[in-house]
Amino acid sequence: FRSNKQGQNWTTIAPNLPAAAVTLVELSAVDAQTVWSVWSEGNSQSQPQPQVVLRTTDTGSHWSKVKIPGD
Repeated sequence: FRSNKQGQNWTTIAPNLPAAAVTLVELSAVDAQTVWSVWSEGNSQSQPQPQVVLRTTDTGSHWSKVKIPGD
């Protein structure tokens, strides 16, 4: 979901997330436009899963993978 009116109205969106993004782990809004998110790349609960960091700067319309040093 996305809100452009401080949560007064919400719109369902289907963002074009990378295939690696399977399970949302953490979400952090920096401001009205920018959000960082951490996603698990797998769905196994019995084994640790690789994670991917994604960022949007246009209220969630487009997401890009953030390159982590050493990754």
